[in-house]
Amino acid sequence: MRRATRPPAAAAVLAAALGLAGCGEAGGRGEGVAVRDSAGVRVVASAAPAWGDGEGWRLSPEPVLRVGVAEGDAAYQFGSVAGAVRLADGGIAVADRQSGDVRWYDARGRHVRTVGRKGGGPGEFTRIGWIQAVGDSLAVGDGGASRVTILGPDGAVLRTTAMVDDTSGRRPRPVAALPGGAVLASLGAPFDPARAATGARDSVTYLRQAPDGAPPTVLGRFPGTEQVVRVAENSVSIMDVPFGRRDHVAVRGDGFYAGSADRTEVGRYDARGRLVGLVRWGSTPRPVTPADVAVYRERALAGADPAARPGMQRMLADLPYPKAMPAYARILVDRAGALWVQEYSPSEEDPVRWTVFDADERQLGTLTLPPRFRLTDAGPDYAVGVGRDDMDVEQVQVYRLDRSRG
Repeated sequence: MRRATRPPAAAAVLAAALGLAGCGEAGGRGEGVAVRDSAGVRVVASAAPAWGDGEGWRLSPEPVLRVGVAEGDAAYQFGSVAGAVRLADGGIAVADRQSGDVRWYDARGRHVRTVGRKGGGPGEFTRIGWIQAVGDSLAVGDGGASRVTILGPDGAVLRTTAMVDDTSGRRPRPVAALPGGAVLASLGAPFDPARAATGARDSVTYLRQAPDGAPPTVLGRFPGTEQVVRVAENSVSIMDVPFGRRDHVAVRGDGFYAGSADRTEVGRYDARGRLVGLVRWGSTPRPVTPADVAVYRERALAGADPAARPGMQRMLADLPYPKAMPAYARILVDRAGALWVQEYSPSEEDPVRWTVFDADERQLGTLTLPPRFRLTDAGPDYAVGVGRDDMDVEQVQVYRLDRSRG
């Protein structure tokens, strides 16, 4: 694997920026916002949102488009939606993980075409992880096959970029499409039972995979997902730490945002993986309470076989529970360059709250979306995502988004 010349360790650069945060020129940009330069890193710290009472973006009370049914035409039934994006003509494209296909619908929600199926051949998908609009084409990330397929507006396969194995034979996971046909990918650290048994947080390496099949370029190493190994009933289980932190990434231009959810902060990195900006905002992650732990354990045991419950109860009692919830749950960059940061909630029944930052990384305020709505795409006047109807059937839903008050 080719490494960049003198690659800065992401953690070291971040620590330096934090340590020198007060050494750059102080400056203001709007009430409650401080912008300063710290050793070449632009730090934007928002103490309060820009939106006042009665201000802020507004979502339509109900979706303006719904696609998805429990019974009927198979073209409208979804097994597990990996992602959905809006098309230039107002239609939507939906990638379904279970069926391994991509479906086009027009602006009225009528099915236009279906492309792909389960498999490893050209135009087939093993395990779709995401879908992304790239100009008038679509990029489809296949984590099972470790590749990205570019589909034209008519569904034709234009290009496939396969991830290149590292020296140990491990294959990176595609994360997002980058300009020029490159792919942002991630590679987890080799499994270390000694570290995992302590609940230590392993690292993840971000890579840039060129479309020509050359070895990927290392962009940096970041904190990964908090996991722990537990032994129960003569079996070994590797599981995520309850309310644990994980890495988050979202592409912006030829660079990307990345964060670890340790604090209300996201770093911005350029195309070479150099830290060039920090986005900070004033919010404190809420503590993990005994009630939160009790609910977590109850849900984990709900579907367990009675014979396995004693062992699971011991394992759940032995798990490490953090003192505070993660600082956020997801990050997303919309078509206008705004950064969205989803607040973490341990319950799917809570409304989904996103803190929004403008293209200059100034905190605008909070936008509340319906419970169990997973946002997958947002543009100047729309928000697309995956929700559920009254019968718990998965639907792709499009809301009208009014930004005039922001």
